[in-house]
Amino acid sequence: AYYRLDGFSQTVQDLTGTYNGTLGSDSGVNSSDPTHDVAGPTLTTGPTTVSNINLGTHDFTIEAWVKTDTTTGVRTLVAKSADGTWAAGGKQLSMSADGHVLFDGYGVGTLTGTAVVNDGAWHHVAVSFVDSSSTATLYVDGNQDVSGAMALGADNVSDKIYIGSAGGASQFFDGQMDEVAIWSTARSAAEIR
Repeated sequence: AYYRLDGFSQTVQDLTGTYNGTLGSDSGVNSSDPTHDVAGPTLTTGPTTVSNINLGTHDFTIEAWVKTDTTTGVRTLVAKSADGTWAAGGKQLSMSADGHVLFDGYGVGTLTGTAVVNDGAWHHVAVSFVDSSSTATLYVDGNQDVSGAMALGADNVSDKIYIGSAGGASQFFDGQMDEVAIWSTARSAAEIR
């Protein structure tokens, strides 16, 4: 799935042609800078089957460009979870109040980065997951930040992809986001650069 987030409608096109989404009523695109200006309920895809966007028992990479200066609470960038709940099978790429990138798997734990991304500048953030070794790696601006073991659980068939919120109900991202991509491969450091 690949979302440029540079259109001006409530429907957001997946440029791979498969997983179009809908922007929530409080979201919008900044007319002076065609990037997604997140300020509330955000992009939601319909339910996807585990085999379509698999973030549990398969290699994957999630990446996005983000710009924020918020210092309050955890802010979700991309999540796959049930509507409004954090439950078994849930995963999310997010940012802590102190600006560190996080990757969390429900019941598995959190991988916390060291680089700070809430400085008001644009940053490229990514998580790459290798299923065979259960290894997640966080990248910031093309550089490996941290890596660690995470035995992720399988996705739930009814889970949706959320961009800018956790389950469409909380941890709303406060800032701008652009070019969100979800790959079905564990991209290498060279590919992420």
